[in-house]
Amino acid sequence: MSLRVQILTLFTMIGCGGVIGIVLDVYRVSCIMLKWKRWFRSILDLCFWIVAAVITIAMLQKVNNGQVHLYIVAAIGVGYYSYSLTCRRFVISRTKGLITFIKKCFLFFFSLIQLIIIKPILFFYKISYALIIGLFLLLYRIVWLIATPFRFIGNWLFTMFIGMWKRVWEKVTRKKD
Repeated sequence: MSLRVQILTLFTMIGCGGVIGIVLDVYRVSCIMLKWKRWFRSILDLCFWIVAAVITIAMLQKVNNGQVHLYIVAAIGVGYYSYSLTCRRFVISRTKGLITFIKKCFLFFFSLIQLIIIKPILFFYKISYALIIGLFLLLYRIVWLIATPFRFIGNWLFTMFIGMWKRVWEKVTRKKD
């Protein structure tokens, strides 16, 4: 491997370490702010490191045909450390701001959908329900007013029928002396 390829590999792995640092911080901040479950975070951690390893190996394959040396691992560490010293706070604060902005946008759109679609439907439902109940109560009152005179006649006929039935029952059940 020539000196040119080794220097190219060194700087590529330093850049790869910095990119891993950026993505790792974005991932950590999003996990904390989105409050994912612990078991889900474990799965995501595993996926993150597998993807990071595959991308690093792909970069090595492209730059120096996949040869791994000790200075490559050190270059990744230097890249991550230099990222941590220079712009880690900036990336974390911007990530927090971006996640907060996205949350507020979702909240705004959810509120907008609720205001434009859901609340009018609920209002229409409540008005329809109140009208239907009101019409049934009105119909009930009208039928009650119309049926009141017939109720007295019905009570009179019922008591007459019961009285007649009692007399017939007494005649049937009377003991012969």
